[in-house]
Amino acid sequence: VMTKQPLVLVFLLVFISYVSCHTIEEPFSVHAHLPSDVTNILLVGGTSGIGRAMAEYYATRLPRASVTIVGRSENAAKDIIAKYRNITFIQADLSLMSEVRRVVEVYKQSHHSLDKLVLSQGILTLNGRTETSEGIDYKLALHYYGRMLFIRELQPLFHGGSRVLSILDGKGGDTSKVEWDDMDLKRSYGTLAAANHAITFNDIMMQYFSETMGHDIAFTHAYPGIVRTTLTDNLPWFMKYPAQFLGYMMGVSPEECAVNMAQGMEGTNGWRCMDDEGNTVHKGNV
Repeated sequence: VMTKQPLVLVFLLVFISYVSCHTIEEPFSVHAHLPSDVTNILLVGGTSGIGRAMAEYYATRLPRASVTIVGRSENAAKDIIAKYRNITFIQADLSLMSEVRRVVEVYKQSHHSLDKLVLSQGILTLNGRTETSEGIDYKLALHYYGRMLFIRELQPLFHGGSRVLSILDGKGGDTSKVEWDDMDLKRSYGTLAAANHAITFNDIMMQYFSETMGHDIAFTHAYPGIVRTTLTDNLPWFMKYPAQFLGYMMGVSPEECAVNMAQGMEGTNGWRCMDDEGNTVHKGNV
């Protein structure tokens, strides 16, 4: 018997990402303004879904830029590397903080600055608390801890005008629902609790880094909207197929979302949250 909480979570996250293997014929026909001096772009979670679409967008629009994607599957990266000469791949298990640090060190060896950092790694599952070998819940490791560590460790490469984008849910987040005495949810874990912690902590993270690294760097937490990706593949079949149907009916392609995310990143500094069309979601300090 399904409990109410997982069902609520599934249909909440249905409005974030759905399954599709199709692309559109001219995926980047909508052109966002991109500064011509952008040289280095790093996309974490860039082998599938929104991250992959953004990698292709940047590789197409900025053929002289160095675009690096990070992900778990080398097979998933082969075709995009073959298609674009300016895309390189770093393989990593992004649920492990040791791997995050290794990726940063590898990246620093060949890059001395970073113009854009996009963080989109994630998973959708109804499993309970599942710890990595480092003792961190798998979902929180992907959705928050790893993202925070990437930003912190890459700080020496940022400069005035650098832009950081974390794609999770810039419209949500509620500090009143955070278990402040159990922030890693070892005692009070639940699927909704894990989602709210990750989303709220992304808000807090972006504000904190903006205040500590300087307001001339843009930190954005984005809500991608309904996007047809493979994120729901890990759901049970009786949830996966309805999610697929809703995605086909209501969702946009990863390519269209990529344009909205890329466009939404530009033109502002400091920290902000934004919706699926790139508009600012007005929130007070958290």
